[in-house]
Amino acid sequence: MNFRIRELEKRIEEGEIFTKNLMNENGRLKDENRILIEKNTFLLEKFTKEKENYETEIKKLKEELTSITTQTQTQTQTNELNIFKSNNIVSNLLPGENALSVLFMTMGKQDIQNYAMTCKNTDLFVTLEQKLYIDFPEYKNYDTYFQVNARRVKRFKTIEENNIKSNDIIAIFVIEE
Repeated sequence: MNFRIRELEKRIEEGEIFTKNLMNENGRLKDENRILIEKNTFLLEKFTKEKENYETEIKKLKEELTSITTQTQTQTQTNELNIFKSNNIVSNLLPGENALSVLFMTMGKQDIQNYAMTCKNTDLFVTLEQKLYIDFPEYKNYDTYFQVNARRVKRFKTIEENNIKSNDIIAIFVIEE
């Protein structure tokens, strides 16, 4: 019987050691779990703050883009309006500059007839072309060329260099593709 009691005491002692080890392991796992929860909470807070910062930055950039787009559109409209205004009024003539009026007419089409434009002899022809496209924007989509008195107009030469005189008719030709 003594043998049996020692054996039972030994098993009880082993069970107590096993239970103690399990409790230690359980405590260690609880500590590890607590540390992981703290890290997760910290990372979640950090992510939330960074997300808010990015959302704020995106909102600012969208507002800036909208502002720039609006400014660009306003400036474009202002530039077109200024070109349009200068279409009919020639001001600030310098010495050697003369005001003159020319007429534009499409050839082969009847949509532009006797379209008058005031300009200076020192204006580049391309500025007249730009003014024309403001009132007739569909012509931006065509390949065009211009002639005056059966001579082809050079776009980047002045009115005077193209030998265009007051009341000349400038023919507009559309190249069909």
